[in-house]
Amino acid sequence: MALYLLSPMQMEAVMTVDIRRMWLVGLLAGAMVSWVGCSSKTTAPAASAADSAGVVPGGDATVSTDTTKPSVPGDVNWHQHIKPLFDQTCAGCHKTGGIAPFAFDTYASVKTMAAAVKNAVTTGWMPPWMPAESCQTFQESRRMTAADIATVAAWVDAGTPEGSPSQAGKPPGKTGKELEWVDVELELPKAYVPVKQAGNDDYRCFYVDPKLTDWRDLIGMRVLPDNKVMVHHVILWASDKAKAQGMEKSAGDGWNCYGGSGVPGQMLGGWVPGTIATRFPEGTAMRIQAGQVFVVQIHYSFASLGGNKIEPDQTAFRFQFAKQPVMTQLKMLAHSDHKFSVPPGAKQHIAGATLEASEDIRLWGVLPHMHQYGTSIKVTVDRGATTECLIDIPKWDFNWQQLYLYDETKELRLNKGEKLQLECVYDNPTDKPLKWGENTEDEMCLNYYLYSLSSVEVLHKCLATKCTEAQKACFADTDCKKAYYCALACPNIVCAKACGDKAPPAGKTLFGAIVSCAAKDCLS
Repeated sequence: MALYLLSPMQMEAVMTVDIRRMWLVGLLAGAMVSWVGCSSKTTAPAASAADSAGVVPGGDATVSTDTTKPSVPGDVNWHQHIKPLFDQTCAGCHKTGGIAPFAFDTYASVKTMAAAVKNAVTTGWMPPWMPAESCQTFQESRRMTAADIATVAAWVDAGTPEGSPSQAGKPPGKTGKELEWVDVELELPKAYVPVKQAGNDDYRCFYVDPKLTDWRDLIGMRVLPDNKVMVHHVILWASDKAKAQGMEKSAGDGWNCYGGSGVPGQMLGGWVPGTIATRFPEGTAMRIQAGQVFVVQIHYSFASLGGNKIEPDQTAFRFQFAKQPVMTQLKMLAHSDHKFSVPPGAKQHIAGATLEASEDIRLWGVLPHMHQYGTSIKVTVDRGATTECLIDIPKWDFNWQQLYLYDETKELRLNKGEKLQLECVYDNPTDKPLKWGENTEDEMCLNYYLYSLSSVEVLHKCLATKCTEAQKACFADTDCKKAYYCALACPNIVCAKACGDKAPPAGKTLFGAIVSCAAKDCLS
């Protein structure tokens, strides 16, 4: 597809979130506290006089200017008001065994740190949520409203009343959760002991084999890091098994892989600290072909050791497949400026790139990425008469990156010919130019789009309207139906016909009728 600026082999290993470097600094009541590699940028803000004026400082620099005093429940308590809010905004990381250094999953655990919690919340330091509120609405937002913040403050000021479990409320929105079922569970073929390759990092690739004999539609996955101290992020691709095998010197040992995996493939997503499970939007999937393997890149951070012993890692993976074929197939699209140069000492230097849509697509999510010298990143689409914001992170933080999924109630579409604008802003305090590179000390200007082709929906609707009887007959036959959904994911008619060739005679005949009708009434 012409939209790609980078091949999968060039896709940079993104989602680099080092939560281990952040937590205590923000929570300890304005104190300058160090914890496992905490940098000078992560100084906790002190409580502001703005709090009493109704101004809520936000981590994304988009602050509320509403001076109306937020409504607070008169009998605010843990079970009814605070726990549901914390389940929504904090529990992904602050849980027993989670990446944060302490859990907030019981009343006692939060009560003990109540004063620090109030400070972190009222200053906007926690919970971390980087996108500007004025741009788009994303799923599973951790942003607290002015009323949420006021409720937490009132609860602490009231002496942290517990209430009764019978009063238990529900989280105000969707929360991360486990996969409803697991079809395949795999782990690295061997335990791997990280080796420092460059700086404080080890990027190592492996492959795990689901042993698929036919294509399946992936709708969810979960990564379970074994070495929780050193595993910094994990990226997954669906790739050809023979090519992945060819990268290894010895079976199961993996290979070094800065940047991409070194193996062509479809990027599937990844894991960062705080992630529970990846669940693609309802009615969407990523297709894994028969014989393909999951290539995984694991970034091991030596900076996170903090004096701890290097332990082996044998990270595990859970995969969830659709029970029925899925029509809407997701893909990842990379958009970058890799020719920029930020002069030494420069401030607010702007880089960026324009990408023109070659087809009509629906956007499902975005994943912006820079390194430590970035100060902001924004993506917009020029629709001719108007410009629409797709993602805006006005206060970039290298330690907080993720895939943002758009609110499913809004269909965000791009039309062929519309132009995507990527803008990255940097401060360069060094005495050398900043350029594109794989190391943390280099920089990147990059955004990934999670998208699907609108043409598939158009074709499906056309067949339902103009080939109604042929479509009904095909759907009544299991083999024909499978060939139908196989063909919808094809880039051309040759591929589509090959889907039907695999079906038994009866299904092949029914599928042939669909193809003939489509060629006559929907593809002309």
